Amino acid sequence: MASEQVKDLHNKMVDTISEMLVYKSDCWDRLLGKLNNSPLTPKDKGLINSIQDLFEGLMDKEYIGYGDYEKLRKKMSGIHNLAATEVMKYEKRIQRQIEMDEEESRKIGKRRRSENEEETGRRQEDHRARKRVRRESLGSNRTVTKDEKRKLHGDMVRELNDELGSGMVKNWASFKNNMKYKLDFGEAVLGDITDMYSACKEMMAKGKIEIGKYDKLIEVVEDVDKKLVDIINKYLEKMGIESTP
Repeated sequence: MASEQVKDLHNKMVDTISEMLVYKSDCWDRLLGKLNNSPLTPKDKGLINSIQDLFEGLMDKEYIGYGDYEKLRKKMSGIHNLAATEVMKYEKRIQRQIEMDEEESRKIGKRRRSENEEETGRRQEDHRARKRVRRESLGSNRTVTKDEKRKLHGDMVRELNDELGSGMVKNWASFKNNMKYKLDFGEAVLGDITDMYSACKEMMAKGKIEIGKYDKLIEVVEDVDKKLVDIINKYLEKMGIESTP
């Protein structure tokens, strides 16, 4: 995809050449005659009424491209040397701009990869920290009771509902869409789901999740909002259960 700077230089070149090669002039007719072995069909040529049309037609046929006008430039040589020289000047400028754009694109890509690596490192460190907390918690040899897990489950659903509700319509629509395609819930069931409470109730009824086992719930929410995954992991740790990285 050509940058705006490349397109601007290309358009300036076309404007310059348009002033030199006038439509229907002798030079114009001779140039079209030299393009007999180009991909342009007689019908294509009949639709060309300007230099701009000519460049666009040849670019559509991939006969020339941004910064690559050699084939057309050679046809111009001997017909209008000054026009051919101008094309060469712009060709070099456009090629330099393309090189600059590619270098900038590489820098941006490198910067994004670095940012992604930093984010991955942060998440991994957070996960390790959660595991340390869990190990310390388990070190006390205290087992979380079923009643405590049930209460923690209710607290988790309430917090998930509050967080998902803050995302309003878009997040909620994505959540229900994931329930449909990832967990195979039908439209009839989805129609009865209005909040996280009813969603978790249906998932438990279908055996998709149970208290302390939320892999399918995480699968549904992870691409909706990462905060939802963090909430689930927080409560898993409180239950003394290995969290999801």
